[in-house]
Amino acid sequence: MKDLAHLPENLATVPAQGYPCELHTDHAPEPLFNHRHHIWPLGLGGPDESTNVVFVCPVGHDRVHALLRLMYTHDGSVPWTLACHFGSKERALAKMGYERAKGTLI
Repeated sequence: MKDLAHLPENLATVPAQGYPCELHTDHAPEPLFNHRHHIWPLGLGGPDESTNVVFVCPVGHDRVHALLRLMYTHDGSVPWTLACHFGSKERALAKMGYERAKGTLI
């Protein structure tokens, strides 16, 4: 479990050197900051706690949210012709978020 106690609650970005991207190992250019991503989105009732947070690069963060939007649009079953454009870790993280939030969707 990540120790987030020393980070301010509202801190959305963290130094990349201390909090490496959990999605991608190769970055060009290397990000100076990574984003604090809530697996179960806060806007869908997700908790703001360490078990619901991963650190991802800005590009990975954008891509996971793009895939989550596709999942909501397609009721969780994104056609492979769209899903194939995302990496396996991006797909896994988006699926985890979708599954956790599924009970909160209208």
